[in-house]
Amino acid sequence: MERKSAWPLRLAYLYLALPVAIFFAAWLRWYFALPLLALLGWGLVKAMLDAPAVWRPEKGGRTFFIGLTCAAVIVVAVTLSGVGGFMFQNSDHYWRNAIFDTLLEYDWPVLDVNAAGRPVMLVYYIGFWLPAALVGKAFGSVAGYTFQAIWTVAGVGITWSLICAKLKRHSVVPLVLFFCFSGLDIVILLLKGVPVTWTTHLEWGLDHFQFSSFTTQLFWVFNQAVPAWVLTLCLLLQEKNGHMVFLLSLAMINCTLPFVGMLPIAATMALTRRYGRARGKARLIAWLKDTFTPINLLCGGAVGIAGFLYVASNSRATSGGEAQSSGPVGLVWQSFDSFWAFLVRYGVFLLFEVLLYFFLVFKYEKREPLFWVAGVSLCVIPLFSVGISNDFCMRASIPALLVLYLMVAKSVELSYNRKENRILIPLLICLVIGATTPAHEVGRSIAQTARGNVWAGTFPLMQSEHDQNFVAEAEDSLFYRYIVKR
Repeated sequence: MERKSAWPLRLAYLYLALPVAIFFAAWLRWYFALPLLALLGWGLVKAMLDAPAVWRPEKGGRTFFIGLTCAAVIVVAVTLSGVGGFMFQNSDHYWRNAIFDTLLEYDWPVLDVNAAGRPVMLVYYIGFWLPAALVGKAFGSVAGYTFQAIWTVAGVGITWSLICAKLKRHSVVPLVLFFCFSGLDIVILLLKGVPVTWTTHLEWGLDHFQFSSFTTQLFWVFNQAVPAWVLTLCLLLQEKNGHMVFLLSLAMINCTLPFVGMLPIAATMALTRRYGRARGKARLIAWLKDTFTPINLLCGGAVGIAGFLYVASNSRATSGGEAQSSGPVGLVWQSFDSFWAFLVRYGVFLLFEVLLYFFLVFKYEKREPLFWVAGVSLCVIPLFSVGISNDFCMRASIPALLVLYLMVAKSVELSYNRKENRILIPLLICLVIGATTPAHEVGRSIAQTARGNVWAGTFPLMQSEHDQNFVAEAEDSLFYRYIVKR
């Protein structure tokens, strides 16, 4: 019999819920904080007790060695990413360091008065940083940044544990594949004639479009990516709908934009759930009982609404712009000189980023609803333009890219075991070519660190003259007027 355990999911639930609990306790007025903490606690305990038992490897020396090797790979990857400030930090760390320093330096909730004399509030997806910021407030900034790296290692470790459970395989290979998985960005750049070195950032091969590799996500936007990986896998491993809404509500202050990409995945899983041999009316009744549970309605509803009201206090933050002026939400082809110019770039982007992979796994996955949902999601998400840097395309795509990765990993194993080289060889070729993108991220980190370039810098966020995508004049918002502690 397979060895199973509910603890991988239970640890994942704790990982996602702790930042939300800290936020409620530190940001909200007591008469909102207490009931919300009670609902969060009730939902968390119930979800942990009811967590489905998932596949676990057999105990033994080989399992221990593989686990130790994977832990070492994860620690190295997080160190290379710049999280914690031990090695080179990409430019996005400049903004994330500022957010973290603000959390360390200010009392919570983070409120101030700007140069115009108007009250302002830090409004961003700050959940990921809160445990580390709590440590930093107690023991100093060095401890805070160090724990930020530890918290990231924990999140990637949980991600890996859940991937093993989903694939029912305990091996270093899927972990290496996870960090190497990427679209064929190098092909797009070579077609455009762009010179490439080992320190080039390959992701922006085509303007307006980007699906970031998992390594790129870790190196640039770890605060959204890691919770999104954990939560997406939690959803994929659910056997019932009873806690789906509650789990989704934890995304509000942890990974808001990826939350949008999770919705079609969660909806597909919820709607295709089977209840034995129940059909017709019997199945509908079973589905309603399974879905409209007190945990979903009360806990999920309250936690989700509270988080939404917070992030919605800053229209720029919710529009997705980071470190730039956010443009209005629109359709991406409006930014092109002609519709045909858009169509060519859009087609090339999809072909080399995801469609080749979907074509190659088609034989094994065509009967799976998530195959089609992930495919449609990844075709639709790039059509919407949000902000100048179009963070929506990069972040909302994370859940569907994770689904695609799981299908590719499964297809590699199946084609190898079945000796179907016409699928295996093209898959391996695509994976090797795609791996140049994360390899360049690693190469740049090593090269820049060797040159002494490590710290990306920081700045006083609350009083900065930079465009305030992270700070809102929120005095007219419902959250600021009635909910935030003052």
